[in-house]
Amino acid sequence: MFKKLLCLFVIVLFMASIASAISLDDLINKLQSNQNKVKDMQAEISTKMTTSMKGMPPMNTSGKIWTKGNNKSKMEISSPTKQVTIRNGGKMAVINAAGQKHVQDLSKMPGGGDQDSSSKMDFEEAKKKFDFSMKNSFGGYLITGIPKAKSQFMGKIEIFVDKSKLVPTKIKMFNPAGKVLSDTRIEYKKVSGINIPYKNTSKVILPKGKMTMEMTYSNIKVNSGISDSVFDI
Repeated sequence: MFKKLLCLFVIVLFMASIASAISLDDLINKLQSNQNKVKDMQAEISTKMTTSMKGMPPMNTSGKIWTKGNNKSKMEISSPTKQVTIRNGGKMAVINAAGQKHVQDLSKMPGGGDQDSSSKMDFEEAKKKFDFSMKNSFGGYLITGIPKAKSQFMGKIEIFVDKSKLVPTKIKMFNPAGKVLSDTRIEYKKVSGINIPYKNTSKVILPKGKMTMEMTYSNIKVNSGISDSVFDI
């Protein structure tokens, strides 16, 4: 009887794995499709940063953030020091507490014009720079990316995707020797029927110590029709 039950259990697991099978391209398309549901977003944001490095006390900031599409963003820090950072296409402006503005042409910086200023992860763009593979993992999928161009800093990136929500919840970066450089965990909540990241905790290994940054979003509004003028530089 035990052997029959064991065989039945194995068959059920095998059939379940077939039913939930998905290709890497299909998974990336689904991830990209979910992200593309967010046309614009605004929220209040707070960050907490702690470090093991000597002489660097904890730092807390608070402010607001607006994003639209893949190349428009605005972050307004109100505490501890006022500062506004705006990204609009290939330009970025930083406005300090005295109202002085410094504008940069990102197209003249290495890779600057290609950077996505929103919180989205552009998987299609990433496919140009990484060779990706995928395997089933407990409760989800593990995507591994190896840089196409040899790098002295990065050996690979691992992205864990929650199977039920189809969103990335863990992101790890490794150096060429296999040592963890950063470990990021992302938590989500539904806003207007869309899974939106509201808490992001990252642990980063630096040459002189470790740094932990916790970023929390509140009063999140999605697809409210933010005007392009918000991102004027």
